[in-house]
Amino acid sequence: MLNVHRLQLFLAVAEHGSYTKAAQALHISQPAVSAQIRRLEEELGVRLFWQSGRRTLLTDAGEALRVQAKRIVALCEETLRIMDEFRDVKRGRLRIGATTTPGVYLLPALLRKLVEENPLLDIDFAIGNRSEVIARLLDYEHDVALVAGAMPDHPALKVVHLDDEELIPFGSPDSELARRKTVTAEEFVAQ
Repeated sequence: MLNVHRLQLFLAVAEHGSYTKAAQALHISQPAVSAQIRRLEEELGVRLFWQSGRRTLLTDAGEALRVQAKRIVALCEETLRIMDEFRDVKRGRLRIGATTTPGVYLLPALLRKLVEENPLLDIDFAIGNRSEVIARLLDYEHDVALVAGAMPDHPALKVVHLDDEELIPFGSPDSELARRKTVTAEEFVAQ
C-alpha cells in the first residue's frame, strides 16, 4: 500500500531537484526526507532518483511515479475537502421528521436558512403525527425531528428544548366567553 505522505515527499524532491531543498521547503530534516524516499524505493522495488553532480534527477520509473503521485495526492486532497464539507454540514443527506405545528410553522424558515448556508445538502422531510415521527426517529428513518409537546424519556433520544409554545385563544367579541374576565381551558374547549 502506498503511503501518501511519502508520495508528497517524493513529489517535493522531484520538484526541487534536491533532497535538501525539499526538506527546507517542507520544514523537516534532510535525513528524514532521504529515509522516506529510501523506504518508498524499497516498497516499490525500483530506483526513483539518480544523482548528477548536485542535482537529483528522476529515473524513468521516478518519472512514471511522478505522474501517478500527482494524481493520487490531488485525489486525496479532494477527498479531504469533501469530507470537510460533510463535517461542516455542507453536503450529505438530512432526514427530518416533524409533527404538524412545528412542521408547518417552524420548519420552513429553518429549512430555508439551512439550504442557504448548505446548498449541497439533500434534505428530506416528512410531517406526521407524534407517534409516527417518534417511531421513525427511533427506527433511524429520521436523523432529527421537531415534535411539539413533551418527549418520551428514551435512552436513544437526545432531547433539546427549543421553545415554549404559547397558545392564545380568540373568538367572536359577541361570544359569552368574551364578556368574562377569565375562562378555563375546559370552558374554552367546550365552545
